[in-house]
Amino acid sequence: MIERGDDVVRLMALLHEGLHQLVIGPRRHCKTTVCQAALARVASDGVYTVEIDLFTVANIAWFAQLIVERAMANRSAFRRAAHSAAKGVVVAAETMSAAVTMRAQAELGSDIELAFKPAAGRSDPMRYFEHALRLCQRICEADGKHLVLFIDEFQEIAASRHLYGDPGEVTNLMQAVLQSSPSVTCVFAGSVEHMMKGLLAAQHRAYYQWGAWFTLAPIPAPVWRAGIDQRFRDAGVDVSSSSAVDHLVAHGDGHPRTTVLLAQHAYVFAVTSPTRCLDDLRPVIALDLAMKAESGALEVTVAQIRDLGRYALDIAFHIASGDPPYKAAEPWAVQRSIEALKQKGIVERRGSVGRGGWTITDPLLRRYLVSINE
Repeated sequence: MIERGDDVVRLMALLHEGLHQLVIGPRRHCKTTVCQAALARVASDGVYTVEIDLFTVANIAWFAQLIVERAMANRSAFRRAAHSAAKGVVVAAETMSAAVTMRAQAELGSDIELAFKPAAGRSDPMRYFEHALRLCQRICEADGKHLVLFIDEFQEIAASRHLYGDPGEVTNLMQAVLQSSPSVTCVFAGSVEHMMKGLLAAQHRAYYQWGAWFTLAPIPAPVWRAGIDQRFRDAGVDVSSSSAVDHLVAHGDGHPRTTVLLAQHAYVFAVTSPTRCLDDLRPVIALDLAMKAESGALEVTVAQIRDLGRYALDIAFHIASGDPPYKAAEPWAVQRSIEALKQKGIVERRGSVGRGGWTITDPLLRRYLVSINE
């Protein structure tokens, strides 16, 4: 990570202090990486950790089961039993010996049943979800530990599909349980800003004023240049006689994933050349290679934009080209399309609402839209 070390240290310190953190950032802007790095560091200090990515969770029962399994995995006895089970050793209660099972139930209560009988949560998923959340505090009390619960893509709770039930009911339950769990600190991260703020900042929501907003610091262009330059030099690539790194950073437009992707392609091309030199031609080649590598994903994104409504793709074309989007259709239609694009994380506001007020978040998608609209 370039220039994210301070973010990791800052987040780690806040978690050690038991302060709940709410992290918002566009997709592919390193927020998950920063959170995971902070979790790894507090875990090395003896703190228990649980990580859930809601993009991979289909329903509330599954959500509960993952919390239980990952909370229990912090305990050495459970971890040893799971390791044995993974090797094919037959033990009672599916993963643990009868003695370990009885001890866990005595220390933690009947909620531990979820660890062995996932189907038990399907009959009353909200009840078992509550038990799963409460189990985190019970484990902390039994072991004299602190636990950090990291839920990524938290905005999925409020997604239109309502995979986890009514968003208000789910967040009310979470807030009630976690508010009474002093040994559990939460990190909720999300990539759709307005949905996250709707869940966590609206006055009528359970989580209003519950945690502190953690913002990743922007990475200035000079820092990008210095970081990439040093990594090339460390790898034995000659960057002394060109402005190629400047061009790489300019093409990345401050977008972390795009900038790193371009640098990776330029690096591979440089180290496979006889001179191991990063000349001014490499960034152009890297950009072309990155566009080709991402072409499949970019085509899917364009199809998704098209599905957002009659005017959405045309408005995306205008924004990508730097033209005022309100020339594309009636103001109400433009506003509706921009809102849909914003919800998908495809556009973001920069500057004033007029010309240049919106931009395509991903520089590669922006270039792709311009190219197919020429």
